[in-house]
Amino acid sequence: MNRKLKNLVLKELCPDGIWQLTDVMKSVLKYHISRLPKRKVSEDDTRYPQSPADMRAFLVKFFVRHYLQTQNSLLDYMISQDFFETIEDRHLQILDIGSGPAVTSLAITDLLACVLRHLRDKRDRSRNKVIVDYILNDISGFCLGTGQQMLSDYFRIYSRQNSHITHGHIFRLEKGFPKKHKSTSKDKEQIGLL
Repeated sequence: MNRKLKNLVLKELCPDGIWQLTDVMKSVLKYHISRLPKRKVSEDDTRYPQSPADMRAFLVKFFVRHYLQTQNSLLDYMISQDFFETIEDRHLQILDIGSGPAVTSLAITDLLACVLRHLRDKRDRSRNKVIVDYILNDISGFCLGTGQQMLSDYFRIYSRQNSHITHGHIFRLEKGFPKKHKSTSKDKEQIGLL
């Protein structure tokens, strides 16, 4: 079963051994790139976008590569029995730390949609419907806003074509890791080290 499922997914997402964006994802990416100004930006600004021009450069230069790498690295897991047990209750929660514009969340969502399409149970279509909640974490509010918009646009376009996945909630958490502080004996006592 898993080998057959993997072959079906690869035939759709990786024809001729080359990973490709789905039509839905191409539409979302093209739309967001077209809305952003085109200006020359530094390499650092491209990697860590803080402005609309930086975000455009990131989406053009890095988005597709990160997206396809994520799908390639997660395919075997997402067709495994362990993963199917994880979504047995028809609910998936994704915590995307350092999410940027939700590249990983979008890659997982689109891969999940493909897997569910090929698992379609013709007798009970609701069996293959999954609700996905997202927690996007990044220190850049601009990246979080872009990621939230891209996820919303993905579902807006996707729902016209299929209904295997619906998004529940998208939470944004704009906070880095807490600053280090010196541990006191009281801190150590509270976590059971003393």
